[in-house]
Amino acid sequence: MTTIHTQAQPRKRRAATPSGTQDHHELGTTRRVALWLAPPAVLGSMYLVFLAASQVVPLQYALFAGLPVYWLVWCLAFPLWVVGRRRFREMFQATPHPLGRPAALGLTFLVLPIVLTVSYTAIILLEGSLLPIRLAAVAIAALIAMCNGVGEEVLWRGTYHVAYRGALFMGYLFPAVGFGCWHLAAMPFSDYALPGGPVAYVAGAIALGLMWGWVTRSSGSIRGAVASHVTLNFFSQLVIWAVLLG
Repeated sequence: MTTIHTQAQPRKRRAATPSGTQDHHELGTTRRVALWLAPPAVLGSMYLVFLAASQVVPLQYALFAGLPVYWLVWCLAFPLWVVGRRRFREMFQATPHPLGRPAALGLTFLVLPIVLTVSYTAIILLEGSLLPIRLAAVAIAALIAMCNGVGEEVLWRGTYHVAYRGALFMGYLFPAVGFGCWHLAAMPFSDYALPGGPVAYVAGAIALGLMWGWVTRSSGSIRGAVASHVTLNFFSQLVIWAVLLG
């Protein structure tokens, strides 16, 4: 009886180990290396995709022509390969603290980017006399916002979170910087002037990654980050498509 009890006890302790710790060891060398290499790989490959698209469609549409590749390959296929279907679903799980803790800080991180984007959008639209906005612009903005917001949160927040749960660097800081830097691939194909130029744009994206990453890490789910990201993208895309279709 003593022997059986001694053997059963370690198994009980292992079962109580946080799943994130197990995930880190279960990834395998190939998948861990892939997560390290993902940011420069995304940047380089998507630059080539946008460059190829710019040879086929007008420059102002090249970015949008290449985005489906980003969504399908990097935001869907890559995360599924790295973490598997079960952990992929875990990214969207309901949690007891959807805003993280403290909830007030999480709410600030989710709402502040939207408030700033909505304010900027209103200024641009009103000063440019672009209202009323065509229904087509709203529909396109909503579609792109949904695909991009969900996809990017899966790739840059969810994948690293479930793979390195609790790890400050690989689970939080590293993907936030990667998220910001990958936008450099798209900027040469954007026909729109951005305040502060590339440096400010990348820094802003990193800041967003840190805010959304904090909520994901603290809450254990990407639901809140997805909602904030999709909303922010909708209003920013609304400006772009109001200009393109106006």
